[in-house]
Amino acid sequence: MRKNNVLAIMLMIMALVLWAVAFVLMYQRSNAGNNISLPHSSFYASAVSPTLHNTDKTISPGSQNAVVSGVSTGTPDGIVMQTATATQTVIATQTPIVTETPVVTKTPYPTIAPTSSPTSKPTGEPPKDLASIDFSSKYFTISDMNSEYKTQGRCPIRTFVHTSTKKQLPAVLLNFPASAFSFNAYCEGTVKMELYTPSLWSSDGIYFNVLVDGQKVSSRSNYKLTGRRMHTITLATNLEKGLHTFTIERQSEVTLGSVYVCSVSLNGEIAKAPAKGDYFIEFVGDSLISGYGILYPNASEGEYSSNPASSVYQDATKAFAYLTAKNLNADYSLVAESGIGIIKSYGSRIMSETYAATCAQCYDNTLWDFNRNANVVVITLGTNDNVMASKGIITYEQMQQAFIDFLVQLRQRNPYAKVVWAYGAMGLGAKKYVLNALEEVGGEENGYYYVELQYNGDAGAGHPSMAANEKNADTLTKALTTILGK
Repeated sequence: MRKNNVLAIMLMIMALVLWAVAFVLMYQRSNAGNNISLPHSSFYASAVSPTLHNTDKTISPGSQNAVVSGVSTGTPDGIVMQTATATQTVIATQTPIVTETPVVTKTPYPTIAPTSSPTSKPTGEPPKDLASIDFSSKYFTISDMNSEYKTQGRCPIRTFVHTSTKKQLPAVLLNFPASAFSFNAYCEGTVKMELYTPSLWSSDGIYFNVLVDGQKVSSRSNYKLTGRRMHTITLATNLEKGLHTFTIERQSEVTLGSVYVCSVSLNGEIAKAPAKGDYFIEFVGDSLISGYGILYPNASEGEYSSNPASSVYQDATKAFAYLTAKNLNADYSLVAESGIGIIKSYGSRIMSETYAATCAQCYDNTLWDFNRNANVVVITLGTNDNVMASKGIITYEQMQQAFIDFLVQLRQRNPYAKVVWAYGAMGLGAKKYVLNALEEVGGEENGYYYVELQYNGDAGAGHPSMAANEKNADTLTKALTTILGK
């Protein structure tokens, strides 16, 4: 009996030990799961008007539909901002403090292409028999077009209230410089488009290019938007019956205001959307790719201003970023604002805090979805940071660390992209800090590259001329051709 009791006690002790071991293992596994190193998910965004100044606000990381928390100053004109799937109330906030420092890793970036290849193209459709086309007059809202259009840049769909019909309708926003909207149509005669400017922050207006079948039509003065109102612009007249391609491209700076593409009117039918380019490149920069002063003093097609920095002399489609994309037959996105830096700017926004936003400059702090994988991300920043460091407003050590952190953020947002820092168009003051940052994150072995551009200050406010931009586009095109071939 005593032996049986001892055996029973020993079995109970063994069972307790096994239970304790199992509990410890389960706890460790759970705790390890909670400490997995995740991609950099902090969303830094500040959308402020030019009169607002920095203040400490918190940021709420989240999904594409996340909204930055902080003091609301309202959206322009009380517009409800909405995607195709969910309503997003956009809150304008002042610049928040950064709450997370990216971790530098020299682990090689992914080399396996994503499932949806950035270079894939839609198959399109065979040409239609014109006898089968209804060439009667039609009006197409963005919804009516059934996504049969192509955009360049971060162009979200948002809703607005039509000033005439008072109906709430979707629109495609063209906010950043060189952002574009294009479509194909079987049509004839006249083609018109409705654009809406809920607020413009400059009396100089916002300028556009209009292209029909790849050719620019008319002077930029005929496609200049001013005032808070609905605009009806004529894209073409006297078109022969057939398949045509129409494109509008924003020339002007992001901070001048939002432009909504609302509808198209034509005699015919909307066709399949234009095909994707061979690559997708995102450019992240400042006035150098915004086309600041590039038309000064005498290339503004008859427009004039006493201010070399006026939008009269701005045209992002003449700057080297846009030209490089065209040289490579690449789709592109420009995330750019004149005067901006990575850690310190002439204004209140900094790129390290606003890059992940759809368009912080336009009061849209929702997280950009990054659904399309970039082949390359090109940085053209550093000039404004260096000016601030030279004035003692920030230290060079702070600037150096900010460069490193931003490179890491770009890779985490664009895991399949090679990252290229194109620098020198307005001097080489920060060159060694750029090179140090690129080396710190792993250099070319880890997919980070440096391309030096030519300095020139012959255009407005000491910015590069059109000729210099063309040379820098050639330099960058050659470099990217080599890099993309690796």
